[in-house]
Amino acid sequence: MAAEEQQDAHAGKQQDSHAPEQVADPVSGAQQLKQDSKLAAKVKQLEQELSTTTAERDDIQLQRQRVTKYDLWMETGGPPGYYHLAENYRKIRWVLELYLAPRVPWSSLGPDTGDKLLLWTPKAKQFLDSDDETARVVFEAWIWHVLDDHVFSNTKGPWVGEVWNAYAKLERLGACNCDTDTDWNLRFHEWRNFTLGMIQDTKTMPPFTRRDPRLVVEALNQELRPFFQTQEGRTDAERDKIFSSIARIAVETDLAMQFDRTEWSVSFGHPETGALVGFPFDHRFMKNGIIAYSLDKEKTDGMLVDLVTSPVAVQRGLDRGYAYHTTTYVSRTLMSVIVDMDSRPKKAEGTSSGGGGDTGASGTLEDGDAAP
Repeated sequence: MAAEEQQDAHAGKQQDSHAPEQVADPVSGAQQLKQDSKLAAKVKQLEQELSTTTAERDDIQLQRQRVTKYDLWMETGGPPGYYHLAENYRKIRWVLELYLAPRVPWSSLGPDTGDKLLLWTPKAKQFLDSDDETARVVFEAWIWHVLDDHVFSNTKGPWVGEVWNAYAKLERLGACNCDTDTDWNLRFHEWRNFTLGMIQDTKTMPPFTRRDPRLVVEALNQELRPFFQTQEGRTDAERDKIFSSIARIAVETDLAMQFDRTEWSVSFGHPETGALVGFPFDHRFMKNGIIAYSLDKEKTDGMLVDLVTSPVAVQRGLDRGYAYHTTTYVSRTLMSVIVDMDSRPKKAEGTSSGGGGDTGASGTLEDGDAAP
């Protein structure tokens, strides 16, 4: 009995020793809520830090891509230029396929518009009044002419910022259009190369553009919007998004062609005579467009060009900045022309237009048209 009493007394003491913990339960609950609140705040803070870190990582990756692109431009100059031009070929044909009105007859054009098209081809009426595929090449040329007028051949701006204004003034003063290795010509291209690198390194200008692509989109819409229609399932905003991409590529190409010590140009006419139409086909820097069915490029030589639908990228000089008498026509951006308008068979009603070549956005696509 004595042993049992001792065990009961010992158990009572243990229960008494735990009594304070039972009283503290409400305080522990409040502490737990406080700890949970702190933990939730910490989780939120970590999520914010993760978001910031992710954004910084993405920004670093973007900067690395830009630096890589910049280094490539500085080292080689040419390839990024023709790569960008080739990328725009498909986009231009794509936007025409999606949004150009099915029929734009010659009679629907105003006098000023008709006169503009006749400068590019005396057969403009014949093109527009033919089947849809044939008419579309006129608008393909039109978009390229807008890009040429507002980007590639535009030496007066407007420019993005005073730095580019100053650069453009000096560029106009220094450019002599020389095709020889004079001291002035060599120094000018060295100056241009190093100055562009310094401007990019200041980090004060928008990267890889000296023009506002939104102004190019405005020009495209101003000239071409009357001939576009919004088809079912598509919107004007989607069309403008494609226009924005075309404009961005054009302004980046314009700057890319400035980055090395060669002389780049985008030519819509014969590189030697400047003629826009009526010159003999030459497969060395031209390719026949979507209309030819059976003529190979050698047999096409000598036939008169009816329309230039897209320009050729011309490089004068070698990459390291000399031999400016040397002219190179980049094979991936050969001038696309139409030489056989009169011999094209008419498309029968209710049938689709066929033709040689691989099918692309506008019916056919020749080697080099698609972006890599």
